Amino acid sequence: MRLSKKIVWYGLALLTAMVIGFQYVKTQLPVTSAAKDNVKMISSDQEFKTILDNAGSKMLVVDLYADWCAPCRIIQPTISKLADKYQGKVEFYKVNIDVHPQIAAVFKTKVLPYVVFVKDQKVITSFAGVNSLDMYEKVIAACAVSTESCERAVKNL
Repeated sequence: MRLSKKIVWYGLALLTAMVIGFQYVKTQLPVTSAAKDNVKMISSDQEFKTILDNAGSKMLVVDLYADWCAPCRIIQPTISKLADKYQGKVEFYKVNIDVHPQIAAVFKTKVLPYVVFVKDQKVITSFAGVNSLDMYEKVIAACAVSTESCERAVKNL
């Protein structure tokens, strides 16, 4: 079977556009910029354990990411917006799974990005991949204050 030159050129153009797009995302949305907003970077496994132990009934949102992960960079502005909006009500953390693979193993992380919602030292729900701001806000709205309505609400997402 022989491909036409036109199809080959369209394929090459598409591939080139994808490479340029990923490079743009990589340079324009640095994951490490989260350190300057309300999303706290986890620096050690012990720090993370202390955070979980001391959280009480406050909701934690944990964004598991890797520097090489383009979708992780895509959701970073969404996580930052949520952290700004829910400052004082919900705590937001970022965990680089390449630096802290033990934390990734605790959450059985298989896909990146992986955003985990924790309350009362239990995982409420988690989302793999890129999701909308609205989806994350639904979980926060249903679960940040009361755990009673949380389980029903999460099942309906």
